Amino acid sequence: MSKTKSTDVTIRDFLPEDIIPMVNYWTQNSAEFWKVRGVDKEKLNTEGEFTERYKNAFLNNGGVKTIAVIQFREKAIGVHALTDLIENESAVFHAHIWDEENRKRGIGFYSYLKATEYFMVKLNLKKIIFKTPIINIGANRIKEKLGIPKIGDTIFESPILFLPLEANLYEFDRDMLKKLKEKHLC
Repeated sequence: MSKTKSTDVTIRDFLPEDIIPMVNYWTQNSAEFWKVRGVDKEKLNTEGEFTERYKNAFLNNGGVKTIAVIQFREKAIGVHALTDLIENESAVFHAHIWDEENRKRGIGFYSYLKATEYFMVKLNLKKIIFKTPIINIGANRIKEKLGIPKIGDTIFESPILFLPLEANLYEFDRDMLKKLKEKHLC
């Protein structure tokens, strides 16, 4: 398998055809898959609830502005999503690669920077915040490799978790984005 290059990874809007793979990711992975991530599968929406939510977003809002699709060699393989959006200010950034075969390939190294730029431009954000659970070794490693500074420790809370998770806190602004894009040729 060839090494992942910046040109292999693109970011685009979340489209209606992305609903099914997104819903499948959340509903068809096993309880064990979610447990090692701290997520209680019983607290997740059902397939119907997820589908309805995304379809309604397209019907009522013209789309989901806080989700961007990660494409690897022109195939949709996951998403970056924002929560805790403060209009024209900041949001908390998340990443989800749908299939095991696309994890640990270096895709996130490029998609993090590209999706950060995508959201900063689209939503006029000044900064992106990462609350990365300590148990998510790969996501923390990506931030270290990119050179995104850890600014402290925090607790990551979500209603779908068994318990709140200890997390590393990172912050990323427009100036840092420009520097890191130049450094990593993205």
